[in-house]
Amino acid sequence: MKDLLIGNITRYTPDKIHNWVQSAKRHFKGEILVIVYDVPEETIEYLKANNITIVNTQATGLHIVVQRFLDIYSYLSSNPDYRYVVVTDVKDVIFQRDPIQ
Repeated sequence: MKDLLIGNITRYTPDKIHNWVQSAKRHFKGEILVIVYDVPEETIEYLKANNITIVNTQATGLHIVVQRFLDIYSYLSSNPDYRYVVVTDVKDVIFQRDPIQ
């Protein structure tokens, strides 16, 4: 079974997520997924260029803190084949090693 790292972003540009993306790619051995809400096309292109799985969703009027947990639940309900799932903030997290090991 594979492991999954999930982040959620709203309106972030690549410079705001660069450290998270690059450190995750360097240290995390599983799949990396970002759930995005209202982000610029340059951010989508940056994530694609870094082989990050993107789930593009629309805000439903719920507070984003609540919305992201519902979207994570929805994704995992449809994709149950993960061993471990790690969910982190994106803007202020840097990986120094694989959080699973």
